[in-house]
Amino acid sequence: RQGLDLALLSTADATQAARLATHGMNSFPRWIEDLVHHHAPCVEAVFGACVRVDYAAPRQHDVLRLLPYAPELVREACAPVLEELIQAGDPPDPDVLEQVLEALLSLPTRRAVLARLAPERCAGDTSDLARFALWWAVWFAAEPDAAVENLAAQIGTHSDRAGDRVLAVCEQIWSWIEDRQAGFGLPDHAQV
Repeated sequence: RQGLDLALLSTADATQAARLATHGMNSFPRWIEDLVHHHAPCVEAVFGACVRVDYAAPRQHDVLRLLPYAPELVREACAPVLEELIQAGDPPDPDVLEQVLEALLSLPTRRAVLARLAPERCAGDTSDLARFALWWAVWFAAEPDAAVENLAAQIGTHSDRAGDRVLAVCEQIWSWIEDRQAGFGLPDHAQV
């Protein structure tokens, strides 16, 4: 990176650089933000393709795993693909769902999509408690009163698993608070 002006890269070289950036072990390279700044379409195309593969079959490229911790410009470049995929349906793997939700929650301009989807996803198949807890936590961050009312109704309807449901929700909320998940926060009137 030192001495290299990323703005001067050809489209082919920028695309190759974006491909190389997807192979980071614990993070994307420091220069990825500059690459997005100068060659957004190249990064969007490469990262978008990786995100689509990771969404269907986790840990193929591992871009989704790194995305919640990437610079905002990188997350914004991937947000249209993430929104498209999440609106079409949840990924098969709950870990991938959490990665997508974390990436989108960290972008204030993208939270509205999640707030719109959360109630319907919580009302769907509630047998998968981890998936339910993820969506409920998103809903709680966006519309706490409606989310709590829904949880109370579900506990009444599914009293046999009420404790499991509440525990799953509390664990998810605690996990995001403990990890200081960007974009997730307790509503003011829910804080003690």
